[in-house]
Amino acid sequence: MNDITESEEQISTDEELYEKYITSGDKESFRELFMRHNTSLTLFVFGYVRNMHDAEDIMMDAFAAAAAGEPRFAGKSSFKT
Repeated sequence: MNDITESEEQISTDEELYEKYITSGDKESFRELFMRHNTSLTLFVFGYVRNMHDAEDIMMDAFAAAAAGEPRFAGKSSFKT
């Protein structure tokens, strides 16, 4: 029997999720990161480009680079930044 209920499970940090994705290819970890940040980051980019289609394209490019293990995503800052 599992002593920890689902509501008591520790929520992973963004950095932990990204590390898990990069080291073991856990797609669910990357999906969680995407779900956590896609909307807020798309709206942030929209504030600069003032075009929602362009903002969505930029975010998809950024997430694709992160998914590919882009060296700029080396844990030097938070995943969100």
